[in-house]
Amino acid sequence: MASDADLAVTIGVTAFNCEKTLGAAVASALAQDHHDIHILIVDDCSSDRTNKIARRLVETNPNVTLISNSKNMGVSGSRNIIIENTKTPFIAFFDDDDVSRPDRISKQLAAIVACEENTHQSLILCHTARLVTYSNAQTRYHPSLAQEAGTNGVSGAIVSEAILCGTSDYRLRGACPTCSQMARTNAYQALGGFDQNLRRSEDTELSIRAAENDARFIGIRDPLVYQKMTLRADKNIEIETKNWLYVLSKHRSVIERKMSFSFAINWLYLRHNWQAKFYKNFTLILLKLVLTSPFQTLRKLCLAIPNMGINAAMSKFHHKSEPRKQP
Repeated sequence: MASDADLAVTIGVTAFNCEKTLGAAVASALAQDHHDIHILIVDDCSSDRTNKIARRLVETNPNVTLISNSKNMGVSGSRNIIIENTKTPFIAFFDDDDVSRPDRISKQLAAIVACEENTHQSLILCHTARLVTYSNAQTRYHPSLAQEAGTNGVSGAIVSEAILCGTSDYRLRGACPTCSQMARTNAYQALGGFDQNLRRSEDTELSIRAAENDARFIGIRDPLVYQKMTLRADKNIEIETKNWLYVLSKHRSVIERKMSFSFAINWLYLRHNWQAKFYKNFTLILLKLVLTSPFQTLRKLCLAIPNMGINAAMSKFHHKSEPRKQP
């Protein structure tokens, strides 16, 4: 039977210019019903009152620690600092503008331990479903990756191929954001942490690498994270597309097991133009894909249908950010 020390969890909170939301995020961490938690905040050179608020939280809560970056490192660098400074067996990541249900840590911990006992694997990533509220106050349910795969989840290349190329396998539908992720600390260490070349989509890239290393993914159907989509300078379509281009290029060999790399790049630009509401460019790219890769295009369009509601909400969200230039 595991001792209390074996089940200790660090809640890692990356913070950047979040003076209005950090308090609620940390309050939800402090309210967790798991008995042994430690909260580590990394302030990524905020220019507002974030650092002052974080220091006040440290002063009033003995199990809260703050690390202040000397330079802005982005969310990947800040999460790697959390991994490097964690002294507990488990890490759960909380975003600075989200809140989690009090039973989030206990449910994820129980799911990971059960999966370890059943599969004898230690490289396990657990995600939960989320309720996501957009700037128009619309709230949508976002499923987690592998939530329909059962207690033992799914593992291997089928996961990385599904993330990059899409799949009709219902077990592999859903997202893998770090804001709902929990794993053993040594799992993050074994994977080398997050890719610091990425300022967005770093969570997806980590999951691709994990899958290629035969990690097991388990998902919780309950929406244990309440995520608020807040407009920031780093949350726009151009940055998303630039980072996804990097991810696709880095994992080209995985993509080419299922489809041509040029098709994957063109599909990315198709999605970019749809979300940016550049419908003329969207139509031209779609016609090109229909003519050059009709069956692959039809497959991708069919796979996109279940996500139309979420994609439409994301399009509206991005359209409220800074003006965009056509690619």
